[in-house]
Amino acid sequence: MKIKDLSRPLKKIGKRFSTLKKIGQAPGSLIYTGKSPLKPPEIELLQYNTEQLSRNIFRSVESMLKQVNEKYVNWIHLNNLNNTALIDEIGTIFKIHVLTLEDILNTDHLPKVEESDDYLFLTLKHIQFDESGELTETHISLILCDNVLLTFADSEDDIFNIIKTRIESDKSRARAKKADYLFYLLMDNLVDNYYLVFDKLYERLEKIDIKLIETPGNNYINEIHQIKNDLVLVRKSLFPLEKAVGVIIKDEFDLIDDEDEIFFKDVNDHIIQLVQTHDSYRDFITSLIEINSSNMNNVLNRTMKILTVIATIFIPLTFVAGIYGMNFKNMPELSWRYGYFMVLGLMFLIAIGMFFYMKRKKFL
Repeated sequence: MKIKDLSRPLKKIGKRFSTLKKIGQAPGSLIYTGKSPLKPPEIELLQYNTEQLSRNIFRSVESMLKQVNEKYVNWIHLNNLNNTALIDEIGTIFKIHVLTLEDILNTDHLPKVEESDDYLFLTLKHIQFDESGELTETHISLILCDNVLLTFADSEDDIFNIIKTRIESDKSRARAKKADYLFYLLMDNLVDNYYLVFDKLYERLEKIDIKLIETPGNNYINEIHQIKNDLVLVRKSLFPLEKAVGVIIKDEFDLIDDEDEIFFKDVNDHIIQLVQTHDSYRDFITSLIEINSSNMNNVLNRTMKILTVIATIFIPLTFVAGIYGMNFKNMPELSWRYGYFMVLGLMFLIAIGMFFYMKRKKFL
């Protein structure tokens, strides 16, 4: 067992609740619980229909609202949640409940779906492996209105760039659809991203599985637990999302067209498949832990076997040495000139005899 395998600290499964910032505050208090720095206001507006498309960046809500038009699907995106005043202003304009705004700013909030008279609200997580190989999650919120889709992401990266590129294509189906289809596209993109994460996890599990077979003498419990912790993080985001999407399918939301419900059912099928994949990976990890434990027990058993063989060989030698260490006067060998060499030779023959006996019995 290599000590270095256990020298690195394990990645923690959980973290301290950032919602500690909200303790003592009144319900509906708009407090950002993430870690992103405060940046100048930046609102992206993507508008499209079957004939036209435009994409602009605005520094104020007022200037952005002047461009919102009912003839288009209006996608309003904010990349920084730290500007609570900006989010509060948007919430007032689009009649978003203050508790919904609170959920948008709470980066620890689990995925869920809610409907009000004016909008459909969904919050979920975008998970991915960063460049260092650490699994990260980003808090995402979607608010579907009549012809407007509001999206909020606690990230400096353009997570939905692939969707924007697809919409900009003249052949995109989304150009002929309403805002509810865009709502589906973003959901589908975030859910499909879980496949990439599971593929990376499987690759790491497979490598450890090979290592456990090829080098059974090494301890890989640290690496196994790192993957187990990543799987726990995925579970925390995936399982509540399954319930949220299930609610969208079962309930008839006015903002979702009947002809588009089949797309949401497809997303639900993907989530069910991902949940089953999660369960199989959990069983895979359990088997790896058992194999690793068995390997460590085998290493310990081999060590104990070697020590037992050595002790067994030295037992008769110790017995002979103990007899001739008593120094009684009536021991004739003590005065014999070759007595010392005779005893050494006897001990050597006993040791050789014990060695070949144990080898014959396959103790070695």
